[in-house]
Amino acid sequence: MKRTIIITSVALVAAIIFVTGCKKEKEEEKNLITITGNNSSSYEFNKAFTCNGSWYSTGPACMGTYHRTSVTFSIVPDVSLWIYIIQPSNGIAGVPVGTFSLVETDCESGFNAGFEIPDGKDSYTLAFSSGTVTVTKSGEEYLVNFNLIIAPASGGGTLKGSYSGIIESTGK
Repeated sequence: MKRTIIITSVALVAAIIFVTGCKKEKEEEKNLITITGNNSSSYEFNKAFTCNGSWYSTGPACMGTYHRTSVTFSIVPDVSLWIYIIQPSNGIAGVPVGTFSLVETDCESGFNAGFEIPDGKDSYTLAFSSGTVTVTKSGEEYLVNFNLIIAPASGGGTLKGSYSGIIESTGK
């Protein structure tokens, strides 16, 4: 009987540790941005970056006929992924939700983006040739999923990942 209690207790503790560890791992994956397949000769972009915060600002685009929401994702000091979500001007407040495709101008609905790593006096930037950004919101929390194809001129490859959390307004 005593042996059964010990085995049951050990199994219960192991199950709790396993479930807790998996939850933490999944939480960390929510704020992870990974670049793979990039062959840029200027910088080694192929790695995972942890996103530690986000903020947004809004303003007009395309001579006022469209509205641009600029969302910046902070990765480490000075490294950032920025996304401009562009929609027709119709009283949009906050960060728009939906699935957005990459566009090349501020005069059509979608998004454009860039990824920048400053390094002393130089700055290394990735441009994108296609992809999607999906934004959902539950209460005050956003979930933003990225699936971007890096432009051949930037070395090709993909940027994938997500951010989960509050996106603060800069007041602009």
